[in-house]
Amino acid sequence: MAIKISRFRMDLGNKPVRIGKISGADIMTDQTVAGLTMTFTAGAALAFGDVCYMGADGKMEKGNADVVATAFVFAMCADATIAEDADGNFLLVGFARNDAGWAWATLGQPLYLDATTAGTMNQTAPAGVNDVIQILGIAVTADISYFNPQLVQVEHV
Repeated sequence: MAIKISRFRMDLGNKPVRIGKISGADIMTDQTVAGLTMTFTAGAALAFGDVCYMGADGKMEKGNADVVATAFVFAMCADATIAEDADGNFLLVGFARNDAGWAWATLGQPLYLDATTAGTMNQTAPAGVNDVIQILGIAVTADISYFNPQLVQVEHV
C-alpha cells in the first residue's frame, strides 16, 4: 500500500488520512469528532459511535468483547451512518461527542469494549469467561469521549 504525502494531504492507499475536524464539525456539536480520522469501507450498516475492528476482507465490523476474533477495535464510526459496503469516516484517535447515545456516569474513567452489544462502549470491564478487556478511551463529559483504543488486550478467564 502506497503512502502519498503532498503539501496539503496524506493518503494511505488512495484513502485520505486527516488530522483535525471532519467537514468543519465542532466538537461542541452533537455527533461530531475531532482528531485523526481515516476513510474505510463498512462491512455492516454502522451508526455514529460504533466501535469497529477490521474484518479479514478489509471492511470495518462492529467490535464485541465476547469473542476474541471481534475484539480488536481500533476505530469509531465518525459519520451519522455508513451503509454496508460504503466508504465512510472513522476516528482513530481523538474526541467524539454523542449526546443521545452516551451518558457516562463517572468522568475521567476508562471506557471498555462491551461484551453484550456489538459496537458499543461502556464503563464496566467485561467479566465473563473468555471476554476480552480492551480500554477504548476515557469519559471526558457525560457525552464526550476521548477515543484512544489500546492495542493490548486481556482475555478474562
